[in-house]
This record gives sequence, C-alpha cells and structure tokens, in this order.
Amino acid sequence: MKKIAILILICCLGKDLIGQPPIKRSGDNSTVVDANMFASRSFRPPVFADTSQAALVPTLDSCGKIIFTYDVNGLWVRECNPKKWARVTGGGGGGVDSPYVKNQINDSLVKILDYITLDSIGDFATFAGYTNSVSIRDTLRGGIFNIYSGTDTADNYMVCEDALGRKWQRFVQDGVLNARWFKFKSYIVGLGNAANDMAPYMRAMLDYAIAHRRFTEIYIPEDKRTPDLGYFFLTRVTLDAKVKIRGDGTINYPKTKLVSWVNTGLFFQPYLMADGDVVTTELVNLNLSASTSTDSSIALFETRSPTHWENVRIEGTGSNGGNGLTILATSTVGDSLGNADRSSFINCSFNQSYNGTYIYGDDANKIIFTNCEWVGNKRWQHSKFATLCV
Repeated sequence: MKKIAILILICCLGKDLIGQPPIKRSGDNSTVVDANMFASRSFRPPVFADTSQAALVPTLDSCGKIIFTYDVNGLWVRECNPKKWARVTGGGGGGVDSPYVKNQINDSLVKILDYITLDSIGDFATFAGYTNSVSIRDTLRGGIFNIYSGTDTADNYMVCEDALGRKWQRFVQDGVLNARWFKFKSYIVGLGNAANDMAPYMRAMLDYAIAHRRFTEIYIPEDKRTPDLGYFFLTRVTLDAKVKIRGDGTINYPKTKLVSWVNTGLFFQPYLMADGDVVTTELVNLNLSASTSTDSSIALFETRSPTHWENVRIEGTGSNGGNGLTILATSTVGDSLGNADRSSFINCSFNQSYNGTYIYGDDANKIIFTNCEWVGNKRWQHSKFATLCV
C-alpha cells in the first residue's frame, strides 16, 4: 500500500516538474489557454446562447472574430463596413459565400492579411477574399487598392467593385492621374477609329479631376509600341478643369503625341468651369497633330481663358488646313466671351497650319512667347487688340 502511495506521489510530482505550464499568449511552442478561444487542447471559438449575448463582449467587436451560438448550432463571423455578425454556412443561401468564409476563418486562425495580389483590374469581378489592401500586378493599370466606403461609383479606373459588392479605391499619394489607368493606348491599326478613340477616356480623367480637386495633373506617357501613330481623338475634348496635362520628352522633342480626326480639333478650353471659376490649363511635353484638315476655321487647340505651354509642338497638315492655336477672348457677351490675358508659351513650335497662331480679342491683349518658332504656316494673324511679347 505504501508503495502504491509513493508511486502516485512520484507521478504527481513528475507532472508538475516536467509538464508544460499553460500560459497566455506566448510563443508558438507554448500551450495556450485563452478565455476567448478555449484553445488549451484544440481550437474552439467562444460559445454563446446567441449573437445578442456575444455583443455584450467588447473584445469580440472586431473584424474577423468567430463565435459559436447554441440557437443556430453554428458559427458566426464578424464583418466590417458595417459591423455585423454573418452566419457561416457551407452554401444553400442565407449565409456568407464559402470562399469569403474560408478566407475569414484562415485570417482569424493565422493573421489578417496586409494585402493580397491579383493579376489585373478585371480580377476584382471574381474577388471575394478578405484583406486590407489589394495589389494589382498589371504594369499598365496596376497599383494598390484599399477598401472604400465613399460615395464614388465603381468606374474600373479609380474605384473597382468586387464579387461581394465591396468597393476598392486606388491609392494615389500625389495629385497626378496616369492616363494608363484610364485605358489610354496609342492607335492600333486594324481596330478602327471608334475602338482607338481616346476622347472618352480623356473626358473621364477630366471629370474625375473636377470632382476631386486634389488631382491637378494628368500624365500621358509616351506609348512606345506605336509612337508615330500617337493617341487618337475622334472628337474634340472640352478642357473645363484647372489641370496640367504632361507628356514625355525633352526640349524641342516632345514624345507624347495626340492626333485629331479629319477637320476636328483636339481641345477646346472655355472661359469658365461649371462652378463659375476661371479655367486655366498647362500643357507640357506634348505633340499636337492633325490627321487631315481642309477647314481653316478649325484649330487644334482653341481657348477662351489663360493657358500656359512649355515644349509643345503643333503639327498641322498644310497651309490650307486649320489653325494650330486659336486664342479668342473678348469682353463682349457671346461665343467669344473670355479672358486669356497672361497666357504664356515657352519653347513651343507652330507648324504647317493656315495660321500657326490666331489671336483675337480685347481680353487677349498680352500673350508671351519665349523661344518659340513658326514654320511652314500660310500666314501670321493677330488682332489689333493683341500685344505679342516674343
């Protein structure tokens, strides 16, 4: 009997001496005893009568938490935006989609992912994962997207929608919109003019800049696949924003080429924005070219308000074609109402047009040209009101 008692005592002492003490939240090699997870031997989420009882526990009010309730004899996962308990089911309706649930559970057991990677913008349509950020690999339209709860609708440029209806907004640190995000591409022979038309995408960028005033620049990189063909515009675009449009290039050699359709201008710049503010623009490192022009009343660029150019080259289609640049701004109410005073042009070239530059109006009376040239134009014309500083 004594031997049995001694043996029991030794076993008890051995357990206390060599057994691993349960601790809370230490290393991976430690047994975990957690009041929330009941993980001393195997994973088991907190158990409650129902979700109302679970709501009384503050530590459970965070994204990705999992609980079990007796009323439905099943699991729930805590969703975000808005926060609510969603029933975990394997299908059959009334619950959360299985791919989403699997990701939620995995995140709860391991960690919440900082980001995951998708191949292209189009992959958002089938994406149902859970993460803080999504990285798009596509070198042209890719970038970082964060979960978004604002009012902007999904446009697949700056805001995308996933398979669960959640919105993701492109992360942009500076105030620059890249034209490639908006599907800009140079002319591809065989697609036809409508498929090559970049005017709608230019319009989309301008609308976004107007709605989000922190964006003050549009960057249009040179497309080196077909640089001579350039970006094609089937219709004229109204520049009704305070914005800088910048391309690639060096002095006297702008590389980003924008091409208009037959007898069609590229840009018209009005006097006022929709909110009554005066429109002002900047153009840098751009080659503005005409496909074909036989109408001398049309200009590649026409403005009623101040514009400032640097290293911009205009290429017309011959001396009987349209104007390269038209500045038309008067104080008289009507189509020419505006004020383009103090417009400036540095290292610019106006070539092969009816008028390289046509300037008219009592509110276009001081225009500054620095290191500019006019080559192969039929004539030079400006109004009696204009004072040209060259």
